Amino acid sequence: MEHEFDTIVIGAGSAGCVVANRLSEDAHHRLGLIEAGPDYGPVAAGGWPDVLISARYQPGSHDWGYQMIARGRTYRQWRGKVVGGSSTVNAAGITWPTRADLDRWEALGIRGWGWEGLFPYLQRVERDLEGAWPGHGRSGLLPVTTGTSTSSLIEAVAEAYRAHGVPRLADFNDPDAREGVGRDTRNVVGMARVHLAEAYLDPARQRNNLTIVANTHVDRIEWQAGRAVAVHVLQDGQRRRFAAERIVLCAGTFGTPAILQRSGIGPADRLRPILEEGSRLHDLPGIGRNLWDQPGVSMRWEPAPGARERLLAEGTPFAALVCKVKSDPTSEWFDLHVFHSHLAAPPGGRFFGAQIWMLTPAESGEMMISSQDPLAAPRIRGGIGHPEDIRRLVRGIERLRDILAGEPLGSWLAEEAEPGIEIRDETLFLWVLDHLDLYHHACGTAKVGPPEDPLAVAESDGRVRGFQNLYVADASLIPTIPRAAVHLPVLAIAEKIADGLRRTSAAAPEHRPSQRC
Repeated sequence: MEHEFDTIVIGAGSAGCVVANRLSEDAHHRLGLIEAGPDYGPVAAGGWPDVLISARYQPGSHDWGYQMIARGRTYRQWRGKVVGGSSTVNAAGITWPTRADLDRWEALGIRGWGWEGLFPYLQRVERDLEGAWPGHGRSGLLPVTTGTSTSSLIEAVAEAYRAHGVPRLADFNDPDAREGVGRDTRNVVGMARVHLAEAYLDPARQRNNLTIVANTHVDRIEWQAGRAVAVHVLQDGQRRRFAAERIVLCAGTFGTPAILQRSGIGPADRLRPILEEGSRLHDLPGIGRNLWDQPGVSMRWEPAPGARERLLAEGTPFAALVCKVKSDPTSEWFDLHVFHSHLAAPPGGRFFGAQIWMLTPAESGEMMISSQDPLAAPRIRGGIGHPEDIRRLVRGIERLRDILAGEPLGSWLAEEAEPGIEIRDETLFLWVLDHLDLYHHACGTAKVGPPEDPLAVAESDGRVRGFQNLYVADASLIPTIPRAAVHLPVLAIAEKIADGLRRTSAAAPEHRPSQRC
């Protein structure tokens, strides 16, 4: 059986759920949504595994298994392989980009991608009834809640930051805050994550014009004369073909460029030895380039005598604080996220720590398919470990040590257990380099850009250069990584691209292909 659609969306992750919801609002528009992972149906039906619903977990059970190599080290790149994508397995954090982050995109020549152009779509996503900043969206499909966990220790940490000139923020997501501490915000209600399959796809499931095709790997896109005409897939070991008037890639930072490259769209000189001889090629050298992620390390402190018992007595065994911190206090903007938390029980376990993430990395990486096999993992080379990034993390550790030293924390924290106060200078540089981890905010591998940018892949409306009807609407579009977790910006980008696609559909002559066998 072959299906024909007005639009096929490839990938039912976060961005794909957004695009599928918005395009299927037009009851006459036939939409196919293809996903490599399983579909557990509406969340309310109770068929989802608890590890994908409970916010207590970041499971590896539905992971693509991607590996990134950077400066001789291997890093795992977590990516959800299931309807809902990475929103089902991530930490569920929601952070707004700064106004300056988005205006930087506009300054690159990307029309409509500045603060003024993207702010309405950031608002459209959110249903945040708690945030103090008045710009929050209050009626979107994704509920956003503010953490309430605090304790005497966490309040002492906030006071220590204030004493060093880092203020308490009424709302951590204030886009103009240049530094500050506050409470975390997440797409979590109670202790249940509200992933994008629930928030965006479940309201669309009963629409007769939406067909969800799960457990199906996309091989390539068939195209000719600047038009994408069909999607070739592997399903239950069989090859199938889905025809469409328009194709929208939402397969994510690694999936989207891999599908394009297998389709002969990408750096022609590098694809020629990989693809079958005589394959049609469309040269776009930027596909797979511009891969960004944010590196970081973790610190740990031992409790002062009686500290665990005091927290247990006040009934606050766990609490957390999130911080926007400048590695250099004289800088204009923060460049670090610091997440502090304590766990009073069990005795002998981790007590108090800090995760420090460097948000503005100096070097990007790239990804390239390893073969024409759609089931083969791509080769991913990261820019993680650049000396300037390491120096900023070292300065961040040194600043944290100053902030947390002495009162009001002397009665709470004993010695620094990791890396240890004796680890300094060049030794600290090497320790950071050896303990790097990822914030898992990979993006940028099919970036949007102005006509004069030779590595830009897509126009400001998401359309792939050189094609009339092939679009990208996911994290791979991001031109430079923002000082934020990228999940909320990705959702806003997907809303923006979907909005443009709907207007294009409304302006086009009526075309309603039907299902045929």
